[in-house]
Amino acid sequence: MGQVRSRIRSGVRSESRSGIRSGIRKPAASFRSFHYAFAWASALLLPMVATAVTGHLELLQRVPFALFLASIAVTAWFGYTVTAAISILVSLSLYNYFIAPPMSHWSLQPEELVRDSVLVLIAALIAVLNIRLRKTQMSLARSEASYRTTLTSIGDGVIATDPEGRVTFMNPVAEALTGWAEAEVKNSPLASFFHISNEETGAAVESPVDKVRRLGTVVGLANHTNLERRDGTLIPIDDSGAPIRRADGEYDGIVLVFRDVTERRGAERLREILLARTQAAERELREAVELYEDQVKALALAQQAGKSASWVRDVERQQVRFLPGGFEIFGLPFADFGERRPISFVEAEDRAAIEAAFRKTTETGEPFQVEFRVRWPTGEVRWQEARGVRDAENPNLIRGTTFDITERKHTEMSLLRIEKLAAVGRIASTIAHEINNPLAAVTNLLYLALLDASISEEARGFLDRAEEVLSRLRNVTRLTLSYARPQNQAKDIDPGDVIDSVLSLFRIRLEAKDIRVVRVCPEPFAIHLYLDELQRIVTNLIANAIDAVDLSGGIIRVAFERRGAEGLIAIEDNGVGIPPERIDRVFDPFFTTKEEVGTGIGLWVTKELVEKNGGSISLSSGSLEDGMRTRFEMRFPVSFASRRSLA
Repeated sequence: MGQVRSRIRSGVRSESRSGIRSGIRKPAASFRSFHYAFAWASALLLPMVATAVTGHLELLQRVPFALFLASIAVTAWFGYTVTAAISILVSLSLYNYFIAPPMSHWSLQPEELVRDSVLVLIAALIAVLNIRLRKTQMSLARSEASYRTTLTSIGDGVIATDPEGRVTFMNPVAEALTGWAEAEVKNSPLASFFHISNEETGAAVESPVDKVRRLGTVVGLANHTNLERRDGTLIPIDDSGAPIRRADGEYDGIVLVFRDVTERRGAERLREILLARTQAAERELREAVELYEDQVKALALAQQAGKSASWVRDVERQQVRFLPGGFEIFGLPFADFGERRPISFVEAEDRAAIEAAFRKTTETGEPFQVEFRVRWPTGEVRWQEARGVRDAENPNLIRGTTFDITERKHTEMSLLRIEKLAAVGRIASTIAHEINNPLAAVTNLLYLALLDASISEEARGFLDRAEEVLSRLRNVTRLTLSYARPQNQAKDIDPGDVIDSVLSLFRIRLEAKDIRVVRVCPEPFAIHLYLDELQRIVTNLIANAIDAVDLSGGIIRVAFERRGAEGLIAIEDNGVGIPPERIDRVFDPFFTTKEEVGTGIGLWVTKELVEKNGGSISLSSGSLEDGMRTRFEMRFPVSFASRRSLA
């Protein structure tokens, strides 16, 4: 890129110099000869024309010398004193002989001599003024040509503007650097094509011309400035701007000088890279030992903070070595193990699972993962999770980490208890709702019985006590019904936001089982329902998907799709699937496929909530698309706002 720009600059300079040389070689002498001859022709012919026109036009005879003065002015415009003098003499002679009375002969009367003297003075004054004006203009033209040639031939880009920032001049180097020709941008605002930005941030930089207009002094660009060329490419430049002032101090324009610094910037960057590499090498050499110590300390702190211990298992020797600084996952320092093996701390019923996981990793190379319980010397039982992989360089070694997951297990158990309590509350509220109707009838009957004046006081007392009991029972049913009612207001909800929040709650479980979540949402939409109810729906389905997926390599896919006035939400997994004979019963209350941890309430409640909000839910299981095994699909009416946006 730098070589290309160098060729551009050298080409521009060569073109400029060749243009100058060709201009010098032009036949200047021939042009001057023609110009001089034309001046002589004007000196002789124009007075004759003036004589002929004045003699035939009565209007000009009132000011008979007017056309002669005009012919003298034209002759003098060529800038030659001799031809101007000849034009004055010829004009005076023709005027005296053909125009001034007495005509057709010469007269040297005193009054005519005075008249002729005045005319000569006027003609001479006009000639002198025109000669000086012409020479001044020619001098200015030569100066302008010289300045233009100078600006054209220099190696930097030059752009001149008027006080308003409109382009008045642009040299070939500036054309090559910007990609714009002078003819294309002349009289256009500089800001319309001269775009500069910060090389590091890409932010727009104030134009030097605007800065000069604002500050009224010479300004330069900050370091690391890029110029955007016409083709969209960026080149680093240096530039400066300065005001052009008239003699009275007022602005006459602004000149901008800039250059391509690609090569210089490359050299600077190379120097910076070499310097940085040298310094980095020095730091690495100086801090090698410190880095190793810091890594050991960091590993120890990370293990303590994460309640974990890293280890290496030698498959051939059947030995496990724990790295320094690990958390005391067995309730005592590793140095105090003595002759005891780590497996001896594990509960007897969990040891077989550990050995099976090690054997599977050794034989298949799959990642090692297992959960088990250990009993500390204090008698406390703690939950542990071990994860590891085979060493790529030494297949006889398995490197891994064991985490203390007791708190997580307690949390999961708490969630399970909460789910069971919620199910009980749902059932209780259902029962309360069914009781409420006959309860109202019994209350009405008691009220009618109390209106009967013929009953005894003793019977009336019994009825009053019965009414008090019924009142307490009504309060119980009212409270039970309120348990199942949502605690917030229905509103338009983006289901994607809800699912993202639920997935964040399950992040630890997803990472523990190495489950990858795929989110597909071609078009967002909103549905109108209670936030906490949608959260319960999504939580139940995501939890079931996580439970169904294998220990590692699982996929859960969440898809959103808008189909007309309906919004579809699908949650799929590639887990174990559901046997065909059980699919029809999964939404039944208290039916579960998870014998040890399931309550049989979650999917029943999910179906109830979906249908309560005007939706529908269906289940598919088997060999589905993309290797999926189970798919729960829900359809909800989209909100009115979403329908209007669709329209």
